[in-house]
Amino acid sequence: MAEKILACLILEILGRPADYVKKSLEIVTEKMGSEKGVKIANKKMSEPKPIEKTDFFTTFGEIEAEFDNLNTLLLIVFNYMPSHVEIIKPNDFRIGNFDLSGMISEIIRKLHQYDEIAKRVIIERNILEAKLKELMDKYNVSIEELKGIPLENPLVSKEGKKSKKEKRKTKGKRRKK
Repeated sequence: MAEKILACLILEILGRPADYVKKSLEIVTEKMGSEKGVKIANKKMSEPKPIEKTDFFTTFGEIEAEFDNLNTLLLIVFNYMPSHVEIIKPNDFRIGNFDLSGMISEIIRKLHQYDEIAKRVIIERNILEAKLKELMDKYNVSIEELKGIPLENPLVSKEGKKSKKEKRKTKGKRRKK
């Protein structure tokens, strides 16, 4: 039986509000620990800290975990994308060509998956750009004019209260019940 791998992973979370960031890190860590072939040995979670000049918070967790094999560690790295990985034990690896081929195939599969997502996003962006240009031409509007338009929900006023239009929608739904 192959020797288990002990590694330390750093997971970082960015978001808002602070409580949500903290809870998200806890959920991700619990999910990682429930993966087949992974046993969390120790974890340290930092308190969320505000990021200067933004309303975002960041936190990190230092997770020491035992992995059944190198393939399991690689899957965790690809699925959870830690910012840092340090292998503590073993000092040296002896790996067969079958296992190495499997790991390389998994890396290639993930890269193809990311490539597919990136291509889809680029195509969707190009479609949106074309539609926006078409609308700008139709209504004779320049990009400079669009930059001044606030991107707000038209159904909610600046005070956060429902607009008359939204209230009418809600009333209509209540009557139908």
